[in-house]
Amino acid sequence: MRRIIPAGLCALALLAFSPSRPVAQAEPLQWRLPPQAVLEFERTSEDYGETFGGLEGSFMLTGAQFKPNGAMDNTVHAQCPASEVLPRLLFHLPAPGPKPVTQWKVSFDTSTQKLALARFPDRIDLAFEFAGTKEYASRDCPVVKVRATGSDPEPEKPKPGEPLRPMGGINPVLVDFVLEAEVFYDPQGFARGFAGSMSCKSPLEWQAKERKCEFAYQLARHDLFAEPRSFEQRVNRCIEKALALVKADKLWRTGRGTAALVAYTLLQCGAKPDDETVLAALAAMRDGPKLQHFGKLYHAALCVMALEAQVIPEAERIGVAEGKPPAVLVRNLTPENRKLMQEYLDAITEAVLTDHPGLWSYANEKVMRPDLSNTQFAVLAMAAAQRCGLELPKGVLKLAGEQILRFQQLEGPKLKRVTGRDAAGKFTRSNKLVEARGFAYHLPDTPAAGYAGRVEVPAYGSMTCAGICSLLLLADMVEAMTPQRRNQEMPTGIKTWRQKVEEGIECGLAWLEVNCSLTRNPHAKDNTTNYYFYLYAVERVGALTPTELLGENEWYKQGAAVLVMKQKDDGNWNDLYDNCFALLFLKRATVPTRTRVITGK
Repeated sequence: MRRIIPAGLCALALLAFSPSRPVAQAEPLQWRLPPQAVLEFERTSEDYGETFGGLEGSFMLTGAQFKPNGAMDNTVHAQCPASEVLPRLLFHLPAPGPKPVTQWKVSFDTSTQKLALARFPDRIDLAFEFAGTKEYASRDCPVVKVRATGSDPEPEKPKPGEPLRPMGGINPVLVDFVLEAEVFYDPQGFARGFAGSMSCKSPLEWQAKERKCEFAYQLARHDLFAEPRSFEQRVNRCIEKALALVKADKLWRTGRGTAALVAYTLLQCGAKPDDETVLAALAAMRDGPKLQHFGKLYHAALCVMALEAQVIPEAERIGVAEGKPPAVLVRNLTPENRKLMQEYLDAITEAVLTDHPGLWSYANEKVMRPDLSNTQFAVLAMAAAQRCGLELPKGVLKLAGEQILRFQQLEGPKLKRVTGRDAAGKFTRSNKLVEARGFAYHLPDTPAAGYAGRVEVPAYGSMTCAGICSLLLLADMVEAMTPQRRNQEMPTGIKTWRQKVEEGIECGLAWLEVNCSLTRNPHAKDNTTNYYFYLYAVERVGALTPTELLGENEWYKQGAAVLVMKQKDDGNWNDLYDNCFALLFLKRATVPTRTRVITGK
């Protein structure tokens, strides 16, 4: 009689076994983990493994990161620490077959994933074996033993006159790479923990001669989020607790920008304009330092966004929640608020960098290095101001579109993007190849002496979302203009401008598809860097494109599941800013565009 093991991480259906005999596979391996399932592993070893880029204290994975046979998805390109690479090496199970399997082998090619696996060889050969049992929860549980070996060929250093590789880096040379580990499973079929050691050597003088570390991780907690109604209820409780925490937090009284963020968040999360906390936050926003004392351009932009949020009609909010973007916008600002918004808008448009027209940076110093983060908030503010009927300076949208495209990578892998699902639930793809090219925080660097060509700075998730959203909003603002005003903005070249903007959006979306992660900010340096800021940026992509999918990832369900798991008992995630970003994600707070420049599907 066939025995079904409950769904879980690397779900195994095995013959009965005991410590005195080998463990054999009797049933096809099954993988039924819902895509929005979340698993959190915690390190139990004391060795941090710094020579392999650091073994983080904990990390999360989602069910979408696994293949049907239980192996982790090895096509993920997101830069991640060694601790998150380990499951990709260790969780490989044999394909279903007619006979029991006790041993199997896997070859792991990392040559196209250097950003993700830069500290590992190009090719890793792994040997797996059911090695016995381990007692857990009064049951004998299977143990899988893993041995991995690999070696990299020696690379050539770049010669003078040749362009540097992205990030200016040279891939490490590794010989005698050895990983030995054991993975054990609980009675429900979950990979309960893994432990072992890694070591390798380098023959090159300019690299560390030897790298080694020991590691041990255990599954600290997990949730399948398999029941839709229960999941929705948990998300709503999550929102309620966080909103109460934001309202009680007094930090927003200390700065104009923070007060604006709180007012905007509360209004976009369902609070009424006459709510006591909203009124207090708006008052703090108005009574803060004068415009020239803005510490960051973010503050001025958030003030514009908060002023608009006060006057979004309830009917529009209901329609947006039902998936009906507004064809006509109504924004009835009071004369006082219109004057105030104009002051904020003037402060933003006057802060355009002198040597980089169309781009912004911090404060009002007009010679600072431009960055896409401040620039995106300038665009968000201009879009809100235009929706409220304010006139934008002529030419600024055209320049911003052209300049933002400079933050985008010049090349990337080509793919056919996911377009949706068919009637059977299978993902469908477009027939067109699109190059996956992300956006960076800064413009490309000037080449070092002796080298030619531009040196790209790394693209990562939050900035790629920023680039996509900024271009979508710019295109929407141009399309919403009257024909006469549009001719003033772009007397010539509007067709070429549109084509380049749409190409930049498509290629950015392709990058997100290749690098999608809802547990970290892809290519950021660690698990926590701007994570909540990134999720809010993902929400804007989903609202503005519009789409429910980033590749094969249901971005909202997966991101919401992670946030539910991450939220502390008191409703807190990290701090006031991250709490606001998390709430804006969970409430899907972004105002959709009026036009459909690109479907995103």
